Amino acid sequence: GVSFMVDIVESNPNLTYEVGFIDNKIESTSDMRRLCTATRRNNSVLAPPLTTLGLMSHTFDGNNQKMVQTILKSSRDHIKELWLCENGIGLVGARVIANYLA
Repeated sequence: GVSFMVDIVESNPNLTYEVGFIDNKIESTSDMRRLCTATRRNNSVLAPPLTTLGLMSHTFDGNNQKMVQTILKSSRDHIKELWLCENGIGLVGARVIANYLA
């Protein structure tokens, strides 16, 4: 699923500002980094970076410190809205987010 989504994001200039990934479990931080980095669209002269990324409904383990850090770091330069709904963000994930925002 991640390779498919990365291909769509990188090659489709019709995606103008927003992309969502729903109910597709991303298990590895390297796959998450690939997806978040693809939204920059560095390889495309036709399309600007996306500004909204939705990772919703059990897409990742929200209580995994490395995963949450990967999402925040990989998307910080270009993503203005990040949706992390229904991913089980517990105490560990919440601390990572709070420290990032501080």
